[in-house]
Order: sequence, then C-alpha cells, then structure tokens
Amino acid sequence: MQDRLEGGCQCGGVRLTLDGPPLDAPAFCHCRMCQKATGAPVAAFGTWPSDRIAWRGEPAWYRSSHLADRAFCPACGGPLGMRMTATPDQFDVLLAVLDEPGRVRPTHHIWWESRQDWLAIDDGLPKHARGAPKG
Repeated sequence: MQDRLEGGCQCGGVRLTLDGPPLDAPAFCHCRMCQKATGAPVAAFGTWPSDRIAWRGEPAWYRSSHLADRAFCPACGGPLGMRMTATPDQFDVLLAVLDEPGRVRPTHHIWWESRQDWLAIDDGLPKHARGAPKG
C-alpha cells in the first residue's frame, strides 16, 4: 500500500485524504449497527489516527449508540465511517469510500455472530464471534 489514500462520498461534497497505513488490521464488520448504518450486510473498515486524516468538506455526525459517532455527507447522506467514543483520536474509515478500495484489504471478520446467513462468505479469513481478540 502506498502512503496516501483518498476517498469520499458519492456526490464528492466530502473528501478525505489518509496519510500512512491503518493503525491495525482492517476488518469486515457484521454487527447490526454497521448493517443499519451502511444498508449492507457487512462493512469493511480500516482505522487511522484522526491527525493523519485531512477532510475537504465537513462531514455531518450522528451518535448511533453510546459506542460510536458516525460520519456521513450532509448532502448525499453517504456514510464515511465512525469514531468510537472510547478512542476519539481515531477514525474508522469505510474502505469502500476510498477511490482505490482494493489497496487496503481486510484480514478478518468481526461480529460474525450477527452475520446475515443468506450471504455466503468463504474467504478463509479468521472469523470472530464478536470483536477481534486483543493482542
């Protein structure tokens, strides 16, 4: 992966530039909150320090639970990612909003217990019932 990635919402009203690699291994999330926030059965995320993200245009924010605030475009409504309340100095970017999403590949699945059983996934990646194990 190169050091700089760019992406944004569908209408282009909110753009972001990411400097450097993600903090940890990107993941596919199957939790119900991500499903409802994206309208998809699974969301792919990578986490970057907030100070390595440059925004062009201002995202709007929605407190989706006591755990997270979700960013989206105020014009087109396109989801961009989320900030966990426990780690406000980090931002989880939805990888599909990147201009070149194939440059960051998820390495595991989290919240597998909430997956939609009508979506067959046989990618050989580790699957964690809830969040990824620590360590």
